Amino acid sequence: MVSEAAFDASSPVTRLIGKTVDALRDSLGPPDVEHRQGDDTWLIFRTPDFDLRIRCAGAPDPIARSCTATLTEPAATLARATARLGLWPTSQPDVTASTVDAPLVRRALPGSAGELFSLTATVRAGHFSQVTVFDEEPEWMAD
Repeated sequence: MVSEAAFDASSPVTRLIGKTVDALRDSLGPPDVEHRQGDDTWLIFRTPDFDLRIRCAGAPDPIARSCTATLTEPAATLARATARLGLWPTSQPDVTASTVDAPLVRRALPGSAGELFSLTATVRAGHFSQVTVFDEEPEWMAD
């Protein structure tokens, strides 16, 4: 099981993007679930605060392409939802889930090497229930 304190602002979940399956195991310990489907490998790590599902893709050595945290207790604000993953304050500005028109909030996040990642936070029943980080530059920013 991944430690509750595995992620903070100095060690955010974005640090996992681009790691190999073996490097993820070294960093987080053995996954609670490992599932292979085609060229994809899915690793699931459980913490008291969230379940972290990491999608690794690419052959022959898959690397982490996305990380999705399903929150055990949904959060009222983006700050509370993303802080658990070490993504606050980089995912600013804060927003209250109950005031969001669309069921999804999107943000651009900087990676450690200057790359840009996409963050989505899903709103269900007036709270943030999931936060996902993708290894893709936000398409809504391209023009």
